[in-house]
Amino acid sequence: MTNKRPVAKKCCVYNCNSKSTSENINLYHFPTDNKLFPHKVAHKVEEDILLPAFICSRMPSYNNQINKWDAETYTAAPNSSIKKCQLNELPIKSDIGGFKGYDCIKDNNEKMLQVCGINSKTFQLLLKVLSRDYSTEKKSISIENRLVIFLLKMKTGLSFSVIGVFFGVHRTTISKIFYVTLSYLAAACKEFVPWPSQEEVRGTTPDCFKPNYSNFRIIIDATEFRMEEPPRTDEQIQSWSSYKGGYRIKVVVGCSPAGLVTFVSCAYGGRASDVQITAGSELLKLLESGDTILADKGFPSIQSKLMENGKNVLVVMPPFVENHHLTGEQREEQRHIARVRIHIERIMQRLRIYKILDMISIKMLPYIDEIIFMCCVLVNLQPTIIK
Repeated sequence: MTNKRPVAKKCCVYNCNSKSTSENINLYHFPTDNKLFPHKVAHKVEEDILLPAFICSRMPSYNNQINKWDAETYTAAPNSSIKKCQLNELPIKSDIGGFKGYDCIKDNNEKMLQVCGINSKTFQLLLKVLSRDYSTEKKSISIENRLVIFLLKMKTGLSFSVIGVFFGVHRTTISKIFYVTLSYLAAACKEFVPWPSQEEVRGTTPDCFKPNYSNFRIIIDATEFRMEEPPRTDEQIQSWSSYKGGYRIKVVVGCSPAGLVTFVSCAYGGRASDVQITAGSELLKLLESGDTILADKGFPSIQSKLMENGKNVLVVMPPFVENHHLTGEQREEQRHIARVRIHIERIMQRLRIYKILDMISIKMLPYIDEIIFMCCVLVNLQPTIIK
């Protein structure tokens, strides 16, 4: 039986002819031989040559302070100008660029949307509103970054501690910036949730409302948000929602037929009924005779409340099922109502984009009306839901 001669190992560097059979030449495994490679080197060599690869001992010595080497010198690329084995030291660069606040996103609309939930044009609008009387003298964080902090909290719901890590400041500083900015914007943006006149509403009513619902002034619905368990028993009773089965904050939101949020009530505990919240709000005073409002089945007695206030307002609701059966006429009416009620449902979906509403903490409760109002402002600043 013939013995096969072992295949000579070759150096993998271009234009190096060193072999394991050459005199006074040693070959070392690349990149795993700890004698020559005490530190992990670039993995690019694994893409360019077939392993196992070898580097010959003609390579000059180096010290243990080098952490990264030029992988190009290891490869057998045809266009390489390497004439002998050598390793070139490269400057060490961080793998992570880091978050630098507003400077990272100001020139990139997509990044602005991801971080703040609004586009750059809307950011500049809010910045203009914030800059009117908002003083940042003797403050280390710029007004632009204060607005970023506020919008980041609204969109993501991240804790103040996490946002503090991003900006390199303590969580209490982030908390103070958020609540001060919230209070200022909530007061300055009242006009961003307008109550348009009858003429303005009817002039912008989409065709899908015509001719049956041409006089619609507002579409209303109630929504609930989870909250932490209150510490006191009476607060637990008031905030418990039998409908959702948990501790909840509840509001009534209304939008115009054109899909603009035009009304938001104060926040109530989850025990409050839809009618109770509506009757305790300003909505009944805002409505005028001749208006029509669209509500769901959670507002059964709203018509009587309007009559008590002397308002000749028509309330349209889906038909109630009697004996587990709807007539053909009722089914047709239900279909028409569902087609236009979709507007308020889409508004509610947009509200829930803002993850700050996913869980209301006890510490946030004193500011909950302002938080929900600003979420409605941000919804109105998005592109319209009517195409």
